[in-house]
Amino acid sequence: FTTRAAEAASDTLSADESVLLFPAHAAPAGGDEWQIPVRARVFEVETDSFWRRALLFETASWFRRSGYRVDDSLLDRRLLPFLADGERGKRLSLRIGGQGALRLPPSDRQGWIVADAVSYRADLPEGDQVLDLRLVDGAGVVAGQKVSLVPARGISVISDIDDTIKQTGVTDVRVMLQATFLRPFVAAHGMAPLYRAWAGQGVVFHYLSGSPWQLYGELAAFLRENGFPPGEMQLKPFALSAEGIQAVTAPQTSYKLPRIVEILERWPERRFLLVGDSGEQDPEIYGEVARRFPHQVARILIRLAPGGEHAPERFLAAFRDVPADRWMVFGHPREIAADF
Repeated sequence: FTTRAAEAASDTLSADESVLLFPAHAAPAGGDEWQIPVRARVFEVETDSFWRRALLFETASWFRRSGYRVDDSLLDRRLLPFLADGERGKRLSLRIGGQGALRLPPSDRQGWIVADAVSYRADLPEGDQVLDLRLVDGAGVVAGQKVSLVPARGISVISDIDDTIKQTGVTDVRVMLQATFLRPFVAAHGMAPLYRAWAGQGVVFHYLSGSPWQLYGELAAFLRENGFPPGEMQLKPFALSAEGIQAVTAPQTSYKLPRIVEILERWPERRFLLVGDSGEQDPEIYGEVARRFPHQVARILIRLAPGGEHAPERFLAAFRDVPADRWMVFGHPREIAADF
């Protein structure tokens, strides 16, 4: 796809259909060309559906019977996106900056619109630049997002979210359910100031999480309200189906590892800092990435999450053949140097 393509008529969405356009970073593609990955979802939340409202009621009742304290408004806000229907076959167009629109592929059966190689041509000054992306239907703009043009060289952070920068407790199902659906999100102490210090030195951020995409709005608000630097965000696809549940419960390696490899391959000359936690498989995933891309992975930082496996043998195995000065585990961000 290229912004030089002629604009074609797009579908007009109905009033009850919504579009979510995820934030992304553009990578240089040679000369003055940039490639922008576009990921959006067209969906409809049927708030007047009897069975959906019944499901919300039953879920709240189950939490109460299980001894949880329930804030109905918060629970509804967190759960409603999980009850959305993906809208198949919707054709939208993309506008980048002040240029004309280009036609995107139609949404798939889950409502996803994915275009990994949208090309943008611009003669840019040295350094990053932020552009506006707009998705439009036949009537006008339906979604907007910022995209950063990230140069070929520099330092980037790939950061997990749950139990790395947000207290979640993924190793304890009860704690995780409370943190995910019943309580305001809480930032891990000291992580936001550390990330802001890095951002002040020109570091670029990619947030990569196994959380389902339905939590994007809440997670984006969490990052913003707690002062974390903006960045690209990738979350797991999920749908209320056997296939969707299987995907979201699959091992993190099957999801995170390919996503990290894609990022490193898009910026082969950049250096990367991988930040995660001990609660799930971050040490093992990051160790594998460091062995595959030894010249790109500058450092690995693993936060000791409550309930995680902290035996030294685990980390020695996870970081086999990774130089000892390339990785560390930490309990508090003050142990980490804020300067590069």
